[in-house]
Amino acid sequence: GSVKRRVFASTLHFLCHFIAAVVILIFVEMFIVCLSELHHGLGDITTFQTFKKHFVRTYSFVTHVDEQYCGAYGVCVQCVELSFNAIDIVGAYVSLRNKMCASTGNRVYKILYHCIAFLFYYILAAPVSAFILGMYLFISLNWFGKYDEGFSSLRLESYKNFLRFHLNEKGTLVCYVIGVDRVPSRWKMDRKWQAETHTNEPSFAYKCPSKWIPFRSQGKYNRSKKWEYRKIKIIDQFEMT
Repeated sequence: GSVKRRVFASTLHFLCHFIAAVVILIFVEMFIVCLSELHHGLGDITTFQTFKKHFVRTYSFVTHVDEQYCGAYGVCVQCVELSFNAIDIVGAYVSLRNKMCASTGNRVYKILYHCIAFLFYYILAAPVSAFILGMYLFISLNWFGKYDEGFSSLRLESYKNFLRFHLNEKGTLVCYVIGVDRVPSRWKMDRKWQAETHTNEPSFAYKCPSKWIPFRSQGKYNRSKKWEYRKIKIIDQFEMT
């Protein structure tokens, strides 16, 4: 296509991803705010704080291990808190957001907040971005004729091609790109190939050089007799001297 058409398609594709990203970010924030309004106290009391309140002896044991082996770092307590936050990830996200808004959270809480926010964003953005890319490939293939981008993603069993090289007497290497429109999906061993005596001759000299033949799912007859499974064509040809 022309340069203007390419610029238009690229700009439209970029705008679709950009608008989708902004909408998802706004949706995530609206979702968290709605949860906070509908469920009062969500995020104010985390699962870790509930654990501290109801399991005092267990929490005292964890702090004792911290004091004996970890010093003043509180590694064990932080690990337990992270474990409870992973279980109640929505409550932890709301709690971190409240601390961020109240300017009481340190840098660690800010990093955790952005990591959890990215997790929510990724869960929503992955299918949306995949849908936009799929629509781009579908439109490019059907209306713009850009087969290079869209053909591989279709995962078609037919319309395959392979290469054959021929070195002639002049020393020129000729490459033939051979295309096949219809490719069988099921194969079976050819009885004629089994009955033939194979010698040290090259396979192209055999009467039945192919060991496998295509057949129906029911296996009633040889599908290689059908013309669409035997029709090949030279798509491209070039020489290397």
